[in-house]
Amino acid sequence: TWTIPAGASNIDVLVVGGGGSGGRSSERSVGGGGGGGVAYGTNLDLSGQFLIEVGAGGTNTQSCATWPESSLGGASSISNSDFVAVGSEKEIVADGGGRGAGCGENEIAASGGSGGGGHADWVVSGGLATQGSSTNVTVTLYGNAGGGGGWTDGLSGGGGGGASSAGTSGANGVGGNGGAGVSIDITGTAVVYGSGGGGLGTVSVGSGGENAGDGNPAISAGTLTDYDGTPNTGGGGGGALDVTSGSGGSGIVVIRYTAAALPPTGSSSSTTLALLASALVVLGGGLTVVRRKRTA
Repeated sequence: TWTIPAGASNIDVLVVGGGGSGGRSSERSVGGGGGGGVAYGTNLDLSGQFLIEVGAGGTNTQSCATWPESSLGGASSISNSDFVAVGSEKEIVADGGGRGAGCGENEIAASGGSGGGGHADWVVSGGLATQGSSTNVTVTLYGNAGGGGGWTDGLSGGGGGGASSAGTSGANGVGGNGGAGVSIDITGTAVVYGSGGGGLGTVSVGSGGENAGDGNPAISAGTLTDYDGTPNTGGGGGGALDVTSGSGGSGIVVIRYTAAALPPTGSSSSTTLALLASALVVLGGGLTVVRRKRTA
């Protein structure tokens, strides 16, 4: 829980869900994981106490047994519903990314903030985008569907959907690329959030979007981290052939605001006041408060 300081203004909020894991199969037709949904709003009217939750990235898939729900990215949210009367709640939710498809006819791509990539067995469609939601507050929601799988001229899996664009469908044995994320500089540095993971085909693998994992043709092709989504960006994991698939990157919640003006020091005259441009950053593994001083 966190209370917005009294007198705070210019409140901007970023909420990113955890990325979904890539699929895993022995058939070279594997979908990439969908990026976590992204919600972003500026100059919001928020005050009081809020509950903040950050979604974990989907866990990598190591076998073709029934996949656990943890392969889906977790939702991230900020809400005051526990502290106010019914009907006056303010809430922002970014859904976690969908997992990529793999492992035969019964394993379809999952929907999520952005959908997971499809594969070439029976159900080839990529997962749909659910993005997230908002209640009594205006934000922009980002998320797109995963690319479909291809089953003619060589099997292939689709790329996971990204915040700014859908995943590319697999075709002619070429794995689909993950969809692009969205670049936001709320922390003072531009970061790409919610990119989709790359799919896998019989001819070549697809690339993940920035901060997402690439398709993984074999464990010897690179280090495991090449196929994982980057923590605190909601990137999707890459699909994999007969090895561990890529995990999704954890989400993040950032609240940036201008604190109330400080009184003048050393004089009672009306001089330029120092303001604090502050940001609360809630990461997948902890919490950080960043402050930058500026003058009014």
